[in-house]
Amino acid sequence: MVNSKILRLSKLLDNTTSLQELWLNFETEKATDHLCVPVEEELIKRFVICKKSNINWEPSDFKHSNLSKLTIHGFQPNNIFMGYIRRVMKAAMNLEEILLHDDWCEDCESYYPVARYPQTKIERDLVKKAINEGITSPIKSIQFFHTSEAGTINIID
Repeated sequence: MVNSKILRLSKLLDNTTSLQELWLNFETEKATDHLCVPVEEELIKRFVICKKSNINWEPSDFKHSNLSKLTIHGFQPNNIFMGYIRRVMKAAMNLEEILLHDDWCEDCESYYPVARYPQTKIERDLVKKAINEGITSPIKSIQFFHTSEAGTINIID
């Protein structure tokens, strides 16, 4: 799926009924606004600051009974990510755990803070509440992960 222009989660999961864990890495899929190297303004407009058009965020009616863990790298608590998580929750009837990682830039090999990534416990609790809002079977295990400048991954809570 790395070379795919559009990620269609329904097609990916359609024939993988035994899949139990799903990792989504949006760090390299233009879902971030990080710039680690100065570039020409036109290149920024065309390749970096886009409207996330290469990811299909549209709802789908697929169902999956074995998926129990969703991991997202490059998470941002905006409507697009939150809606996508909620659609996966709706489709994955046995989802038990969601792991949300901040961003790590492989190009400049450093952690860069995303202002929108939940920094405080209150912010993380609000994200958890928003994810589970209106869901009949809320996800009990939603964890946040931070990548340190040394490259180690730490569980925040």
